Amino acid sequence: MERILRGIMRYRNTTREQMVREFQKVRDNPEPKAVFFTCMDSRMIPTRYTDTHVGDMFVGGT
Repeated sequence: MERILRGIMRYRNTTREQMVREFQKVRDNPEPKAVFFTCMDSRMIPTRYTDTHVGDMFVGGT
């Protein structure tokens, strides 16, 4: 649990602001280039192994 809480704090201090800017760019006009279907397995992180960013693709979990 401690590791998860540290990750949340690190995210809030370093990543959150950048992510908010990225979400604002695609909020009103998303133009994904792909659809990626995956399972609900928490080990599956499509953006990590496809090297994509916010708005690059729709991800559907089944």
